Amino acid sequence: NNGSFEGHLRTLSINAPITIQPVTPINNTSPAYRIVSNGAEVGAGWIKKAKASGDPYVSLTFEAPELPSKIYANLGQAAGQDDEDVFAIIWNRKA
Repeated sequence: NNGSFEGHLRTLSINAPITIQPVTPINNTSPAYRIVSNGAEVGAGWIKKAKASGDPYVSLTFEAPELPSKIYANLGQAAGQDDEDVFAIIWNRKA
């Protein structure tokens, strides 16, 4: 693993392989990751720090024609997993 994350974005209507690949940020506001699916870039990720703990996490934004709007999410440890290498994409739909 070169610092990338591989898996699937699965919803009721989408089941797509994704790779979250590290890139060298150009400046402090540019993404640290690119999200790619089947050769197409579908989003980006930024390294953030949690306010409470100061721990780093990856904030993701997905954008593609198949999506009704941008999806904002975080990459975090999957709930109920003992394996520290298992992650989940966690998002909250805006009301």
